[in-house]
Amino acid sequence: MQHGAQPLELSTDPEKQQLVGRPASHASHASHARPAVGLAAALLAALLMAGYLLLGEYFMSNLDNGDPGTFLLGRQLIASLLMTLLSAARDGWAMPRRADRPRIHLLGLLNFVNAVGFVWGFKLTSAFTTSVMQLSIPVFTLFASVALREESLSFGKLCGVLLVVTGCGFVSVARPAEGGGGHITSFGTGLVVLVLQCFSFVGIMLLQKRVLEHYPVSLVVAWSYTLCTLWSLLYSAVDGSLTRLPEQFSSPSKVAIVVYSAVFGAVAYFELVAFATKHLPATLVAISVAFEPLAVSIAGLFFSAARTSLLELGGYVTAAVGTTVLALSYHQRLGQTHCESD
Repeated sequence: MQHGAQPLELSTDPEKQQLVGRPASHASHASHARPAVGLAAALLAALLMAGYLLLGEYFMSNLDNGDPGTFLLGRQLIASLLMTLLSAARDGWAMPRRADRPRIHLLGLLNFVNAVGFVWGFKLTSAFTTSVMQLSIPVFTLFASVALREESLSFGKLCGVLLVVTGCGFVSVARPAEGGGGHITSFGTGLVVLVLQCFSFVGIMLLQKRVLEHYPVSLVVAWSYTLCTLWSLLYSAVDGSLTRLPEQFSSPSKVAIVVYSAVFGAVAYFELVAFATKHLPATLVAISVAFEPLAVSIAGLFFSAARTSLLELGGYVTAAVGTTVLALSYHQRLGQTHCESD
């Protein structure tokens, strides 16, 4: 059966409803893709997110008077529309099976917590601190996977975890002068928000991996992100930022940043992460975020006045070594799994 742009047929017939939840025909071929392709997708996603971090911080610090609500909503309205059009063009459009809808709704809520936590995180701290805090995601993912009996602990994994936690601790202590407006209380609040954001991202990866066993990547991303946008609309209506939305498009600079954040920081990013999650262990996908702080730091040195302290850099190096140890601990297992699949 050709799986093109034609929409999937919906019916009240249970047997036909089962067809809506089947894996896409092209997904069966993609499942045999080499792990290196999934890893490349994860690394590219990390680089795109680094650009989103820097531009988002600049937007709220210099262009929008620090209003996370309007920035978040503008980005998500554009992104959810593009995701819906992309999924309709690639896989048609259909609703998930009734049994899977609670998971899809939970994915939407987790995406919202991740998005709003991310924006408030780099507003209260800094782009570099936010990116380094993402290195705690592999730690949370590993422990969650172990708790769900999807992975087992090893000496290498534990060493990697300790190094990541130590490195993130160094960065947390080295409060950047530009972060949080110089207020320690705001910076501490930002760290708490980022921890919650990291937990939500772990939930996205673990839950999304199960949903992707039954649906194409583009459909899952479109469903969950559309629900995320509805949560953002509610959030913006409550905090009053909904009425200030037109102000985001009052200058070419604002339009360019919002469009980049939507196209590359949302659509491309979540498509790449979902693709990587489908072909790699969730913890290995999480490890790819180690490239975000490096990209943020280099870009900050070349394109802005942002400076990073030695303690921050030391924390990043320590955490990056930890993620490298974690990656190496997965290397042998991943190679064996690929050989078995061949």
